[in-house]
Amino acid sequence: MIKKLILLFICLSFYGCAITSSQKSAVENFGNAAEKLGVIISNELPALRAETISMNMVSLEMKGAVQPDNLDSSFDNETIAVRTRAANVLVSYGKLLMSLVNDDQTERIKKNSDELFSNISRFNTSAANIDFNQLGDKYSQYTGRPFFISKFEPSIFLSINQSIQGFGGIFQKLMLCYYHYKKVKYLKKIVRSYQNEINKICYLLMNDFSINGKGLVRDYKNTIDILENSVSEIRFVDNCCQRKIAVKGYYLILKNETRLNAVTKNVEPAIVSLNNSNDTLAKYLENKKLSDLSDIKSLTSTIKTLSESIKTILK
Repeated sequence: MIKKLILLFICLSFYGCAITSSQKSAVENFGNAAEKLGVIISNELPALRAETISMNMVSLEMKGAVQPDNLDSSFDNETIAVRTRAANVLVSYGKLLMSLVNDDQTERIKKNSDELFSNISRFNTSAANIDFNQLGDKYSQYTGRPFFISKFEPSIFLSINQSIQGFGGIFQKLMLCYYHYKKVKYLKKIVRSYQNEINKICYLLMNDFSINGKGLVRDYKNTIDILENSVSEIRFVDNCCQRKIAVKGYYLILKNETRLNAVTKNVEPAIVSLNNSNDTLAKYLENKKLSDLSDIKSLTSTIKTLSESIKTILK
């Protein structure tokens, strides 16, 4: 009887160190939003590249201000690869957070943690070869320091797998409590340790999806404008083939203006919201009394709006 009471006391002690239901909900909201936003961005980037090439081809045929050896403009393969890897980090980060606050077992946590480390490593390796001078201004505006390329430390993920082994036997209940305790401990450590890493990726994507910035979406809009100028004199064109090309150009303008308005204008606010929520989540996991969770609570509706805008354009 005494042993059972001691075991119960130890279990309750572990649970006392766990996160509250409200904290768990905050992590789930953030993790789900990060995963969905990452998927949306990774899907949008190749679509934007394909549309940019299509528009530039028409502009070139109409003798617009386009270089024949630069039809993809800023959407070159290397640039898209870096951004896609950044989006993949958000996806794997969200998946890992959700697996740590739910009842996923060791194998899935290990799989998700390995996936995150792999994606972060790929991103930082490729990002180290990119000139981030344009982003530097944007990043410094938010952080007050130059843009950085950080090194992702894998020891946290290795220790997760090593620390939750050995369940069973007469200590099964105790080890189950210890398992949940260790998951919470490493959840807090991951969020705290890699807060800046996720912010860095948010700043990069924020810059790319800002209409007013110097990133990819701004270049995408410039491509639309160039095409519009190229086909603007269609009423004066007598050549039948040229008129067909111009009509195709107008179709692409309408199509891509719809994409610009329905999708990309919603991506930047979603990234900003995710970035703010990332900071809030880090604070909230360390301070259960933090009351202002509006950033995290608004994430669900923000991502829903973005998802709906994509459904509209794909119809």
